[in-house]
Amino acid sequence: MKRLITPILYAIIPVLFLFTYNIGEITASASNVVLPFLATILATVVLYFLTRLVIKNPNKLTILVSFTMFWFFTYGYIITWWTSQEATIFYWRPVLVTLLLWGAILAVVVIGVLRAHRTFDNLTRYLGLVAIILVAISTVNVGIFFIRSATVDYTPTDTRDYSNFTVNQENTPDIYYIIPDWYARGDTLRDIYGFDNSEFLNYLSEKGFYVASESRCNYQLTTFSLASSLNMEHLDYLAEIYGESSQDFSVYSEMTYDNKASHYLKLAGYNYIWVDRIPIAGNPHVEIAANRSKFGLSYFASALLQKTPLNSIIHHYTSYDRRSKILWNFEATARVATYYDTPVFAVTHIKCPHKPYLFDRYGNTPKDEDRGTAAEQYVEQVRFVNMKLKILIDEILRSSEVPPIIVLQADHARDLGGSKLAAHQFSILNAYYFPDQNYELLYPSITPVNTFRVIFNQYLGADYELLEDKSYDMDYHHPYQFPLMVFED
Repeated sequence: MKRLITPILYAIIPVLFLFTYNIGEITASASNVVLPFLATILATVVLYFLTRLVIKNPNKLTILVSFTMFWFFTYGYIITWWTSQEATIFYWRPVLVTLLLWGAILAVVVIGVLRAHRTFDNLTRYLGLVAIILVAISTVNVGIFFIRSATVDYTPTDTRDYSNFTVNQENTPDIYYIIPDWYARGDTLRDIYGFDNSEFLNYLSEKGFYVASESRCNYQLTTFSLASSLNMEHLDYLAEIYGESSQDFSVYSEMTYDNKASHYLKLAGYNYIWVDRIPIAGNPHVEIAANRSKFGLSYFASALLQKTPLNSIIHHYTSYDRRSKILWNFEATARVATYYDTPVFAVTHIKCPHKPYLFDRYGNTPKDEDRGTAAEQYVEQVRFVNMKLKILIDEILRSSEVPPIIVLQADHARDLGGSKLAAHQFSILNAYYFPDQNYELLYPSITPVNTFRVIFNQYLGADYELLEDKSYDMDYHHPYQFPLMVFED
């Protein structure tokens, strides 16, 4: 049984690595991580004893089962790398090429070990030592994360006292914050993708929206963008609290769901509702209207399966699940206010037109032969989102007894790669519907950080100063480093 330990360690190393890399996003639902760990260990045990029926050499058995389980989780990284070669002449059928490459390497290792006339005593001991070291490193990183999370608290910069804050709820508008992920600004769609989005933008104008035609996001990643917009502040002060080398994402998740905008609105008598596929369960600060996975997969389990060849098998089912969640988000947002007698603050993060590309312009599942390039698929999903947003906006306006406030704002645009296109990667759709059509406080280049400052000043009697519309080019590897972007318009 001692020889089984090494294969188990190599099986859980990729799982542990994925958990460590995404720990800030999933710690609140850590129970969802336990089942994937146990399933991986069980699969390793079953494979070990089945393989032992054929391979009698214990060292070869240990090496092959260890490599097979470890290699099983590399598939996702290979297909990600191969897909990145789309612009080269070598790119061709990523799923097929990846399966062939992945399978060929596995076959070479298996055949090579089986045919070798060696005892592999030293190699087996070396593999065991390496596995222990890798598991120990990941475990220590997890421990450090939890220690830091327990000792460092998020401190809001807005310290004003709202204890006596009251608002007359008569004729108080519902507030809808609708966030279509990766939705680019009109000029970016025209100049980069060759798509004229004027029909949808004209629709918004005719409905009474103010379209901020020069708007950019403050952060080019959802995690940072929503934490900033919902707290009405830039995030660079967090570097002094956590340190530039920290990789603790938990503060951004906390800031997103337990945010200043919701605090202010709760004091005004609003119900705070989040309509989304929620990766963080059980948050006490927000009422969650969540569309559960039809196939019962947790956020972590789904991400883990995408790293394996099983992703090719279950892709149809997971795509159906993703499609249903996106469609449900549109439908649920339209009716969420009907469940409450008091005004609602409804936040809807719609992961579309963000990839994966699951819709054509009519909402159908695109056939493989009709997909085209990634850019063409993105435009198809923009057109699909336009169609659904029109239906949603019409329904909200029709069913609202008191004219609502609607903010239609992308968290960021599509990652185009390359610094030369940075300006377009920050250019976002940003449109506002105010009940009185008074848009004097808005301006073409307004960014998300000032959205709720304007709304609260205009409708709830607040006195926020508007912040500088700055953008930061951050990444997930350095969540507390804030490189400021300078655009040449």
